[in-house]
Parts: sequence; C-alpha cells; structure tokens
Amino acid sequence: MLRLAGPEDGGDLAAFLSRAAALDPGVLVRLRGGGGRVAVHARLPFGVPVSRTVGGEVEPADVTVAAADLLPALDTAGDRVVVPRPRD
Repeated sequence: MLRLAGPEDGGDLAAFLSRAAALDPGVLVRLRGGGGRVAVHARLPFGVPVSRTVGGEVEPADVTVAAADLLPALDTAGDRVVVPRPRD
C-alpha cells in the first residue's frame, strides 16, 4: 500500500512516472519509504538514473514495480494506492 501525504504528492509522482514511461514504456521504478517520505528511483533508457521524493509511506518499505502499472492506480485511488505486483 502506498499512502500519499497529499494530493500534490500524487500529482508530482504521476508527472514523474508519466515522463519516465514516455521515454521507456517498460521502465521499472523502485519505491523506498522511510521518515514520512517515499523516494522513487528509475533508470532511463540511455542509462541515466533519476529520482523523485514525495510525502508518504509505502509497504513494503522497498519494492520495485512497473511505472505503467502504478500510474493508472494513482488516477483513481486518492491518497491510498494499491502497489502493483512487485517486479523485484
């Protein structure tokens, strides 16, 4: 479960995932939670690592998922998002 601190965090995360998925539709993202923040990491197709941090918590605290699977869940979930099937 991904619990976002507020709507701005969901919008920020959706923008990050959309940009990463536009460059690589199969991109995986790693979600790492702690201290009321969730760090989201991805590697772009040309080898550049990118990350974004948003307010919230994620369980499990370290999980890798497909950006294309997480993005639609953000559109409908509000502040509580079911984390898609792990890919790690």
